[in-house]
Amino acid sequence: MNILIIGVFSALSVNIIGDDNKETQAQVSDENLCPVNEKIEADMRRPESDYSKENAEWAIKKLQGIVCHKDTQYAWLTVPNAIKTVAGYILKKDAIKSKNSSTSDYHLNNFCTFMESSFWYD
Repeated sequence: MNILIIGVFSALSVNIIGDDNKETQAQVSDENLCPVNEKIEADMRRPESDYSKENAEWAIKKLQGIVCHKDTQYAWLTVPNAIKTVAGYILKKDAIKSKNSSTSDYHLNNFCTFMESSFWYD
């Protein structure tokens, strides 16, 4: 099981860290694509800017450390917050990359649906 999890995070790490498209990376951290869900309390709501390449890379490293037993400084909520950070970054990146393509609505819908429940586990 640990090998499978490590393999998944390694694959995600290569996908995120190996992305050379500078324009998309800048847009992922600067652009607001979806309406804000006001039903989530402001102090619990995660803005789109949280779903950046830098935050996703940190989350992957944190998860790899936890899975490999190298990182023992974490709370139970670290794992779901980190997973959400990686998923949000990938969904946002896909939505931005697909602009002006036939899959634009699909990817934007996926990201905005994700953002409807974008909150911190606390």
